[in-house]
Amino acid sequence: MPLISWIHDHLTRRKMERLFARGEDPYRYRTSSYEQARFQKTVEVLRDRRFHRILEVGCGEGVLSRDLVQRTDVLVALDISAAALERARVQLDPWKQRVQFVQGNIRKWIQDCGHHSFDLIVLSEVLYYLGEKEQKGTFLEFSFLDFLKDVSERLGPEGWILLAHGFCNPRERKIREGYGQRLAHQGLRLKGEWVAGEFEHDKGSARCLIQLFSK
Repeated sequence: MPLISWIHDHLTRRKMERLFARGEDPYRYRTSSYEQARFQKTVEVLRDRRFHRILEVGCGEGVLSRDLVQRTDVLVALDISAAALERARVQLDPWKQRVQFVQGNIRKWIQDCGHHSFDLIVLSEVLYYLGEKEQKGTFLEFSFLDFLKDVSERLGPEGWILLAHGFCNPRERKIREGYGQRLAHQGLRLKGEWVAGEFEHDKGSARCLIQLFSK
């Protein structure tokens, strides 16, 4: 891993550990009307499909994981924060036989996970911690593209990748759309695109762009 990517991810880990150390549910996932609408739409786009192996990157305290684990035989729940994972263990205790918890850096883990493949990979509110459009042409951008390539290669036949990232203005939405464009360059096909949060809610102008890709 390039040094600049290691430093970037190290700072992200420190930020997340400080955030979750302040107390439970720092993003108000369980109480925010916007967050609840975002989770509901994310679940809806998966329809009734059953999965064998799901990878959830940035599982946090396990709010979305509670739904995902009931759709799969195996859920790999990965987060960079140890504190968040401890709370996720509590949330997912009824299904603990199905869950593999991983604390780690997704850039490194995805390269070291062997020949495992997944039929659903969820990247929800995480990609802006790995690279932004303004970093185009930098080492961090190249590392980001390498990461998307690694993720795509872990997708099994007929597998899906779900992207879900918030935005507050047209500029941010364009950046989020750029994530999908980069995935498409890996040979994936856009199955559908949705926006959650298009109503008056507790997080102002926030919306969430949800995109579903398939092999």
